[in-house]
Amino acid sequence: MSDSSSLNTLLEAARRKRDLAQARVSRARAALDAASQQATQLRDYRSATQARWGEQFKAGTPIHLVQCYQGFVGRLENAVDLQGHRVEHLERELTLAEVDRLAAELRVAALEKLIARRLAEQRVRGERREQKQLDEYASRLAWQHGHADGAGGGDQGWSQRDSAAMGLQ
Repeated sequence: MSDSSSLNTLLEAARRKRDLAQARVSRARAALDAASQQATQLRDYRSATQARWGEQFKAGTPIHLVQCYQGFVGRLENAVDLQGHRVEHLERELTLAEVDRLAAELRVAALEKLIARRLAEQRVRGERREQKQLDEYASRLAWQHGHADGAGGGDQGWSQRDSAAMGLQ
């Protein structure tokens, strides 16, 4: 497996993990929203119940109804407290899910940057290899051209031309 395909495989796996982390964040946010809404409803219901029964207690209420009310309000308070703890727990879960998602996003970004850098390095190596081939071709062409010009006069024609070009004559 080549380095490029290995990196692409890693990138795809990292993207899948990021997508799963995003889905986890969405689920955690939805659960928190639902729990928060339920907590609000419980608090509102508790307030309405206390207001309604407060008026009735002013008018005088038998003791057994007061005891039933106190038991009901106690269970309602317990439900409000439990729901508050659930909201706190879901807030922590959402925070952890967001941290995981951020880490997954950073991993994807790092792999994408690494792949881009490797591709740029490959492109530069290819350009250098192509330039080297062009330089070698030009050198061979110049040598062949010079060799063809000096073929009639031997090496002396080549040496005279080189000397003239260098200003030695």
